[in-house]
Amino acid sequence: MEGKENLNNILSEAIGSQMEFNKVCAKTYNKLSKAAQVPELAKALDPEQTGIDNHIGRLKLLTKLLGGSAGKQSLIFTFNPLKLSKNKANEQDIQIIQTALQLLAIQNIQYDFILKLIQLLQLAHAPELIEQCMSENQDTQVWISRTRSHLLQP
Repeated sequence: MEGKENLNNILSEAIGSQMEFNKVCAKTYNKLSKAAQVPELAKALDPEQTGIDNHIGRLKLLTKLLGGSAGKQSLIFTFNPLKLSKNKANEQDIQIIQTALQLLAIQNIQYDFILKLIQLLQLAHAPELIEQCMSENQDTQVWISRTRSHLLQP
């Protein structure tokens, strides 16, 4: 059972790190949304549209399902936010898109890791919580990618 306890600890730490990262993403998405020139991009990055607050809520619920607390974790990496200007331009929107897609990729990698641990530990109802977060991220990624395609048309 010691191995299972270690996996539970790793899972709890991963969930805590993901919660902290999602808080950073929520603030960043809000700033990016306000700085975007293209209305579709601004809408796609609106924290309500991305569901990022729901992600945090699901991670908190998952922590309760584990019977513990995730605790405040430090971020796994540092994030240098994009310097946004008051003068909105297409070039800035392209940078916003790049930043947003990078954040989504990092989130999805961590969600995939959490999902694999949940499946290994055979935790009932937990996979659905993470799969919903991943699905919402996929929807946001598609929306942002379509906006990128429109911006980069010759």
